[in-house]
Amino acid sequence: MEYDMYQTLVVPDVQSEYNNQGYNYFPGLAENWTVSSNGTVYSFNLRHGVTFSNGDPFNCYQTWLNFYNLYYSIGNYTFFVQYPAIFNTSNIKFGPATIQVLNSSGLAHPSPQAVSIMSNPTWPIYCNGADQIVFHMAVPFSYLLGELSGLPGILYDAQYALSNGWPQALFSPGMGFFASHPIPGTGPYMITDYAQNSHVTFTQNPTYWGKNLTTSQIAADSILSPGNVGQVTINYKPDDLARYTDLANNVAQIATIQSQNWNLISTDPSTYGWVTFPSSANIVSSLAFNTLKWPMNITSVRLAIEHAINYSLIYDNVFHGEIHPYFVPETPGFQQY
Repeated sequence: MEYDMYQTLVVPDVQSEYNNQGYNYFPGLAENWTVSSNGTVYSFNLRHGVTFSNGDPFNCYQTWLNFYNLYYSIGNYTFFVQYPAIFNTSNIKFGPATIQVLNSSGLAHPSPQAVSIMSNPTWPIYCNGADQIVFHMAVPFSYLLGELSGLPGILYDAQYALSNGWPQALFSPGMGFFASHPIPGTGPYMITDYAQNSHVTFTQNPTYWGKNLTTSQIAADSILSPGNVGQVTINYKPDDLARYTDLANNVAQIATIQSQNWNLISTDPSTYGWVTFPSSANIVSSLAFNTLKWPMNITSVRLAIEHAINYSLIYDNVFHGEIHPYFVPETPGFQQY
């Protein structure tokens, strides 16, 4: 449900991806975008009249701080997103002094000093006024839209985080994406009740910018739908039989049922409908080695595994050639592994 609270500049064409027809993207919080002829500069024109659920305005300055917050919070990580060094970060001077300027200025109508920082074109991501954000990469990276439509690209109310003790407080138990005082987003839903290891309640956002989208617009870009249910509560129940019992007694309308109780569902098709993951579903997104234990503590073993992977097959069949040749054992930043 995080994508119902927090939105991205672009959204994926899920039908094309599901049908293995390649990667296409629709406008999200960006109305449109342009790409330079050499493929290194992406300029996103932002939607007007969008606010976060608490009323804070959405603009380039909010967007800018989202990405530099990510950069700063993970220790000035040169990759910015999850991929290799596609950005030249050598000119970035982001730290406590920058935060102080932004905190005293605010992001709705920032001071000239704050604007000069956020509009600095020698930094890889910068604002061209309040309505356009520019990503200037050191190398072409055609999967940038895919990255920006995923978790690294979700945009929250950076002003709210800034006003509540960011960056330290951003990941504290009391304030975060799912917490007692969640950071506002621009999406069709917002959290109105939460208890850890118990439940979370989502309520439709009355100020959602897309609530007047037409039926045809929603059909073309269903991720932006304002939703048809006023309130949704997701209960945390680790016991599979308890989830089935709630479903059978109409306490819950949707439940995750595991293999040990699946026969209770599959033998009663007149009562239950279901969706199962195809074998190609991205259930496992990554694997990690324990590099402190033998044999993974031997660099040569790890390199042998890396070299044994058929990256070309992955590029062609999973990413449709869009990210080649950025993933190889010698990728900058991964050599030490």
